[in-house]
Amino acid sequence: MPPSPESQSLTGLLISAGVFLIVAAVVVPGLVLRDTGVLAISREDLAQLTPTGKEELERRQGIARDAGKLAPYGGGFLFAAGALLIALGIPRLRRKEQSEDERKQIELDKLRREMRPQSEEEQEERLREDAREEVEEPAGQPPPVSAGRWLSEAAGAERAVLAQLAKIASPGYDLRSQVALEGMGRRLLLDALLISEVDQLPDIIVEIKYSRAGLANLGRRVQVAREQLLRYMEGYRRSSLGWLIVVVAERPSQEQRDALEHRIAESSDALRLSIVTPDDLDQLRLPI
Repeated sequence: MPPSPESQSLTGLLISAGVFLIVAAVVVPGLVLRDTGVLAISREDLAQLTPTGKEELERRQGIARDAGKLAPYGGGFLFAAGALLIALGIPRLRRKEQSEDERKQIELDKLRREMRPQSEEEQEERLREDAREEVEEPAGQPPPVSAGRWLSEAAGAERAVLAQLAKIASPGYDLRSQVALEGMGRRLLLDALLISEVDQLPDIIVEIKYSRAGLANLGRRVQVAREQLLRYMEGYRRSSLGWLIVVVAERPSQEQRDALEHRIAESSDALRLSIVTPDDLDQLRLPI
């Protein structure tokens, strides 16, 4: 269970206040001691002052002298108070970090328990669904007979993308290819899952699409895949980033590519799009 906001705020306040007091312990005495020299005056100038002026100056010199004597003690007190607050805050911060590490490890262990390789039937199910999208067949209908070659090409493109991901995943990510996640009444068939090895980086849910129907069909395929990827991310419990990789036979223009990337970006800050041809796969890089 993550630390409560109140606990986090108190820990941050203790450490911030401690640092402030330590800085003040150095700065404040320096300012006081600097001001004591402002009232220095020669005896000749002092003799020329009126009795009232002489009395006022001597009074101020007395105050400055007393402040100068007390300044080191005040600085020592501020330093001790700041060090005490930091000493109180650091163990709380360490406990919070340990609690957060334990929570993340529990989430990771649960994720791995829910994860399994996809069966051949599930892999074929995903490809057949992609084939229906490619030719715009209604959901639930079998792909056309002519889709056999497309299915073979799509499977080859997916294998090529996964091979490239395996090259670029480490050391920051652990790649899991063609996995199914089951639990809490949901089943997610993921083309690939990049599990972060670094606390500051999110996991990456990868959706791979293959299209050879031409650029006119590409926008629709990206739109459908975007909605699918958002559903996957909604059912995924850990912090995640969605990465849609579309392998196309025909390379789009830069203008078309920019328009599709803008469409993806405006729908969610946690989505990324890569459009590549089979010849460009070696240029594929992680979107982090």
